[in-house]
Parts: sequence; C-alpha cells; structure tokens
Amino acid sequence: MSIKVRINVNRPNRVRCGLVMAIVSALFAAPIPANAARDHGRVGYVIDADTFRIKHGPKIRIAAIDSGETRPDRAKCAQEMSIGKEQARAAQRLLLGRRITYQVVGRNRDRLVAKVWLNGQDLGQRLIAIGAARSWPRGRPKPDWCS
Repeated sequence: MSIKVRINVNRPNRVRCGLVMAIVSALFAAPIPANAARDHGRVGYVIDADTFRIKHGPKIRIAAIDSGETRPDRAKCAQEMSIGKEQARAAQRLLLGRRITYQVVGRNRDRLVAKVWLNGQDLGQRLIAIGAARSWPRGRPKPDWCS
C-alpha cells in the first residue's frame, strides 16, 4: 500500500522560503571580522606557493596573493604549471616546519583565507618579493601566468 502526498506550495510561500534561504546563506558566507584573533601554527605541508597546511591543523590560503597552479587539472597552460612548481619549491624552502602567525579573513572552498606572518613579516609580501607569487587584491582579476 502506498500513499501519495502532494504538497502545494503557493508562490508567496516559495518566495518567502527563498528569501529565508538567501538570508541564511549570506550569514554563513559573511566575511570574518577584521579584528578576528590571530593564531599560530607550524607549517606541516606546502601545497603550492599560496596554500599550505598547518601541522595537525587547517589548510590556509594566503590572502591577496596568487601563485601558479601546480596540478594539470588546475593550470591553464604548461607554463603556469612549470612556474607554479618552481614557486612551490621556493615557498617550501621558506615555510616548511616554520612557525607562522595567521589571522583568518575568510574562507575559500576547504581552506581558510588568512593574512600570514613569518617572523613578524607579511608572508604574502615576502613571497611577492622573492618572485614566488603575485599580488591579487580581492575583487580583481586573477593574474595570468600564461602570457
């Protein structure tokens, strides 16, 4: 024996439901306040020049910089992948096993986005200075590694 139940949701209820869902989604997507606490950790693994994992902790994407992609499914061209691997090696030499300070400013996929400091210096600016990254301010187009 099966019973079919049909729920008729009229237009005003659908609109209200959609509005509630949009508000709830916006609350969860809201950026983390600038006065968020700083945290510390030791770099356990460098994924690429702008992303690393804290030993026994979160994956962190450094805010406001970009480096070449190191995976074929993410890189737009062979040149980007080659540059990305070289940048990742430079970041690994600089970061692996080192203690960093970070302040979370947002989230991106499965990573925290954070301002990061190494020995009191802005890590993003340091990576730019050694050629391991480019500046990528929020809301601007992603740097082109293929031209």
